[in-house]
Amino acid sequence: MKSIIASLIVILVLASCGKYEKPFITFKSPEKRLINKTWKLIKKVHSTGFEESPNESIAFNIDSDSTALINGTISASWSWMWTIEKDKFDKERIKVIDPIYNRTYKIKVLTSKELQLYDLASLIEYYYESN
Repeated sequence: MKSIIASLIVILVLASCGKYEKPFITFKSPEKRLINKTWKLIKKVHSTGFEESPNESIAFNIDSDSTALINGTISASWSWMWTIEKDKFDKERIKVIDPIYNRTYKIKVLTSKELQLYDLASLIEYYYESN
């Protein structure tokens, strides 16, 4: 009986592990951690190592469409990337389409307070925190 309970605990822990570097264990879906908050950009790190701290923000929402508001004024759409498997999303990659750019990011960290994105085209890492 003890081994069954121990096995169930191990399965529960492994099943709840996230795909990202952090958090290791979470009970909130990626959508719940991502949407309905404003993410403030803390720093932007270029592939050369150059760091900058622009005054930028992004807010992800899901209404009738999946929309993002960049710096409070620029409207964009966003979606999870599709996997090779039919009708499945890859919730480690996100696509953001605004009037100027069409960007694909790899999500490295996604917690309720921290978001780290890696731009697959420009090789820039973005570090955000939520309010």
